[in-house]
Amino acid sequence: MDNLLTAALLVLVAWGVINLLIRNPRISQLGIESHFLYITYKTQRLNALIRRWGEGNRFTLQVIGNLGVAFSSGLTIFTIYFLATNLIRFYDKPAIAVPVTPVLPGININLRQTPYLLVAIVVAIVLHESAHGMIAWSEGIPIKNIGLFLAVLLPGAFVEPDEEKLAEARDISKLRVLSSGSLANLTTAIVCIVILSNFLLVLSPLYETASSGVLIVGLV
Repeated sequence: MDNLLTAALLVLVAWGVINLLIRNPRISQLGIESHFLYITYKTQRLNALIRRWGEGNRFTLQVIGNLGVAFSSGLTIFTIYFLATNLIRFYDKPAIAVPVTPVLPGININLRQTPYLLVAIVVAIVLHESAHGMIAWSEGIPIKNIGLFLAVLLPGAFVEPDEEKLAEARDISKLRVLSSGSLANLTTAIVCIVILSNFLLVLSPLYETASSGVLIVGLV
């Protein structure tokens, strides 16, 4: 408990210092904005590249967008089912319930593991937001800015579409734009699982003959 309070205090102090520094006019001119619980950075540097990919591959991206709508519907149903059944297990069979907690570096994630976590986060959010941006451009919806945000300890990214164009777009176009990020993350997860599974199969004979260590026999 003491470690948690100390970590929370250090985060609050660091957050206050960062917010004071960002209020400097020179920093705000770089596109960095400070808010109550989060900081954003907006840029248009990657917009031209995403626009070129989006407008140059309209048909392919529309097909991918349709797949995204279908998979996102399935993922939504699965997520509701998982959370509901898991909540019931906490009351009925707590031994098999799966805790669902936010990932907080330095609190429930060891600092030595944080660099690996950051690599995973960067890969996930770059692919996620790029998918949103490319599908939006393929549907004729301009992207104003691409940005990063930091909500206390939680990093993330976003694309800022033209709200008027998005509102005027067809319903299927809106669904394609909104669901494309989920499809990108699902595809990334599947690719990583396949790569790691084959990697472990190759290395498993080495671990079976080792005198110490942990043998990984499968991934879920």
